[in-house]
Amino acid sequence: MATFSPSQMSERSLGGLGGDKDLDTAALEDMDPSISDGYRVIYDREVPVECRTKSGTEEARQGVLESIKIKMLMLGTEDSPASIRVELSSEADLFFHYMHVIDPTGYASMQSSQKLMVEFSDYHNVLTRMLNACIREPHIHLAIFSMTVGTAEGRLDFIQNMEYKFVE
Repeated sequence: MATFSPSQMSERSLGGLGGDKDLDTAALEDMDPSISDGYRVIYDREVPVECRTKSGTEEARQGVLESIKIKMLMLGTEDSPASIRVELSSEADLFFHYMHVIDPTGYASMQSSQKLMVEFSDYHNVLTRMLNACIREPHIHLAIFSMTVGTAEGRLDFIQNMEYKFVE
C-alpha cells in the first residue's frame, strides 16, 4: 500500500474537487491501492453472493445474500499472466475484505487438487464468466462465500442449480 504524506494526499485527492474544477477521475484511479503494485483491473462489479460463516468443525448451512464487490486484477498480459488477484469487499461491512492471489505455480497445485481442466491463462476468463452468470441468472448460478470463524480464511464456491441437483 502506498503511503501519502498530508501534502501529497491533499494535492491529489482535493485537486479535482474544489470550487469550479471538474472531478479528475484519472487522479482518483491513480490513488487506488489495488493497482499501485503494477496490477491492472480486468473485472470490477457487484455480484450477489451468499455469505456463510462456519466454526472450525461446523459447516454453516444458510447464509445471507449480499451484494459483494468483486475486483479481479492481473499482473502481466492476457495471454501469459504472471499473477491474478481477486478482491472481495462489501459496502455494508467496511471490515469485510478478502483477497486471493495466485500465480502459475500456485494454480498448478490448485488445478491438481480440484481436478480443474482450465489452464492458468484462461483462469480469469472462466472466473469472469461464472461471476457474470451469477449476476445474470441468480436463481440458477449461485456464488457462496464461506468464512471460517477465528481465521482469516474464506472459500468461494460456485453452484449451478440443475433443478434436480446442485452441481459444484
